[in-house]
Amino acid sequence: MAGPHGDRSGMGGLGGNKLNADPAFLQYAAEYNKDIRLPATFQSKLNRFHIASDIINEQNAKADSLGGDTLRLAHNFTSDMEPDEYLKMLGLDTDEANKKKVELPAESEGGNNRRRNRNRRNRRNGGRHLEADRSTVVDHFADGYMSGIKDQGQCGSCWVFAANSTLEGTWAVKNNLQNNAPHFSEQQVVDCTLTGNTKNQQMFGKDYDGYGCEGGWMTWAWTFQKEQGIMAEGDYPYTSGDTMTESECVHDEDKTIGKVTSWGQITTGVDKVKEKLRE
Repeated sequence: MAGPHGDRSGMGGLGGNKLNADPAFLQYAAEYNKDIRLPATFQSKLNRFHIASDIINEQNAKADSLGGDTLRLAHNFTSDMEPDEYLKMLGLDTDEANKKKVELPAESEGGNNRRRNRNRRNRRNGGRHLEADRSTVVDHFADGYMSGIKDQGQCGSCWVFAANSTLEGTWAVKNNLQNNAPHFSEQQVVDCTLTGNTKNQQMFGKDYDGYGCEGGWMTWAWTFQKEQGIMAEGDYPYTSGDTMTESECVHDEDKTIGKVTSWGQITTGVDKVKEKLRE
């Protein structure tokens, strides 16, 4: 990324003809303030941009043909990133994530045998009805039970965003807050669960073992929110996306608006996931 006072288009070290040959990439670089002056990185960024463009165009062509609420894609600031660079930004520990991964059967033990038999027949018949039989569409955003799209920015805080988004949707559905979903503070969790922080340990009497912008797990966020409470985004706004690091914890118990009561993980079967979604 170019510095705050740098050349916004990042064209300084490259000939105009090379950039003019690809106006779409030039427009992208200007919009997202990409530093493309170094020849060593220019070509890789250009290539990744066009790989992303191909994916976007293919998906949007499907959406055009299918219509309705089919997923549509667009470029964002990650479109020129190499896969390793993108994963590093997210802070995801893929080895640890794979250890926690659970493969769910379609039906839990003791499920509907007739459905199993029907699915087997569908497989033999080319699976014509299998997807329709298994699918369940629950869209909390379309139903007005989710806040707007969020951006974690240049901080590996995806674990907090995932935890809060899940919690916000659940809270809104349980309290019938249609078109008035809450937005809980991600920054509160990023700052106040940071491991090895003396002030945090003194404030809460324990270490919550979080790694802030270096990654974490949803259960860490929920544990903190169960014991210390949840603050609203308006009272504790998100800043780490710009600063790329955590800030000092400014937890305020008087401004907490509730606490997590419980959570769990469904490990028995996809049918049980569907049952939970329908509640």
